[in-house]
Amino acid sequence: MPDTYNYSYETFQFRHSLDQHPRDSDFKMHVHEQYEIFYYISGEAHYLVEGTEYPLEPGYLLLMRPTESHRIKILADKPYERFTLHFLPSLFDMLDPSHRLLACFENRPLGKQNLYLPTEFHSGYPIDLFTAMSKSIVDPEAKRLDVLIHSLSLLSLIGRAFEKKQLKEKDCAPEDVSEEIVGYINRHLFEELSLEFLGKHFFMSSSQLGRLFKKTTGSSVWEYILIKRLMAVRSLIRSGIPICKAAFDCGFHDYSAFYRAYTKKFGVSPKKDASVWSEK
Repeated sequence: MPDTYNYSYETFQFRHSLDQHPRDSDFKMHVHEQYEIFYYISGEAHYLVEGTEYPLEPGYLLLMRPTESHRIKILADKPYERFTLHFLPSLFDMLDPSHRLLACFENRPLGKQNLYLPTEFHSGYPIDLFTAMSKSIVDPEAKRLDVLIHSLSLLSLIGRAFEKKQLKEKDCAPEDVSEEIVGYINRHLFEELSLEFLGKHFFMSSSQLGRLFKKTTGSSVWEYILIKRLMAVRSLIRSGIPICKAAFDCGFHDYSAFYRAYTKKFGVSPKKDASVWSEK
């Protein structure tokens, strides 16, 4: 991911990135612990969020909350340019202790209402705020304040658009089967789940369900379940829950398999991760 501009400070990271010759195989389904604001500048691509596929046009903006799976799907070898802002919920704790600014991320179903069109912003333009965040400022403290102020303005702008979106989308279209599968998995994430079981539940063959899930989410069923469970375990152990209990509660009944998967995903053992977090 070639960055034309990259700024990070503890609880947030801002990037302006450009891939001249993007390859779809380089972009995998992923989840993370931060909130993400994604602004699409150019390219030819669609965006997958929890089974919902959003065709992209320049100026489109998407929101992803922690553990919401997402992936860019590159459709052609055209320059792929975007702005991204990642931040932890603690970023605005002092200014917004009730986290009202996060309503646009949290007060909606997974994979729903992620997309904002340019016409939905009537009192300002996200591109102006992203461009302002890209300015080079020598003084580190002045730069930090500049990015924070513009991030706050951006969230306020999105929040107003979200309120209008909520009013318009009260009468939602019924879910298709791929959305039903994603929703079912998230509701039963820590229970016994298998491709065979899901196929029977949704009255289709295992291979058919697997192909449909891969197409709509960008990952296999097991990869999706595994990543979601690992993120849940990490959150629990960082809150002080014993590792074995957290793993079992999140659906891992083989500790050695859990240990290998956790270490591979996060690059650190569960015990080390918990101890480092407790020292912060």
